[in-house]
Amino acid sequence: MILIILSNNKKMLHKINMSYQDIYANNPMDIELITYDPSISEDEHSIIKMCNDIERSNVCILDINTDTASGMLFNAVCSCTICNGFIIPIDINNSIRNYLRLGSLTIKDITSVNPKYDIITNYSIMVKIIENIEQKGGKALGKLKDFQNYLLICEYINKNDLDSSNKLLTLLDKEYGEYSLKH
Repeated sequence: MILIILSNNKKMLHKINMSYQDIYANNPMDIELITYDPSISEDEHSIIKMCNDIERSNVCILDINTDTASGMLFNAVCSCTICNGFIIPIDINNSIRNYLRLGSLTIKDITSVNPKYDIITNYSIMVKIIENIEQKGGKALGKLKDFQNYLLICEYINKNDLDSSNKLLTLLDKEYGEYSLKH
């Protein structure tokens, strides 16, 4: 699986890379990790490489601030339109949320929970559904399972520590590694 992580958070990228090196050295995973900070480099070669990597990726995590005026960032977001893999925007309040695609989950699944409500309300409703399932000892399946994984991925990225980075890589490898390669 090719995993791309785009983030303006240098500390988080560093932790993910450290975790990846540690896990891969001790227990090889089926993940090729490529990280980009779109706020750093804007030379043409870097932009072309990043766009090509996003296009061929199986999973692309977007932890970016789209308010940043950056040619690299603009190209990164545009590349998501041609990415065949899963796209995981971390900020559901951001306009890049429209690219969400994880397993069978898309942004339409969240917005259609109750069309009368806005995205944040529908998101909260789905979170409560997952919490109720967990409290009753059940397991989420299908789109709810993918939504539950989406919540975990966001949590791990936002915690920004080595343990969470390890959990993130393990979750992606376990839940989407094989699946991603089949599609």
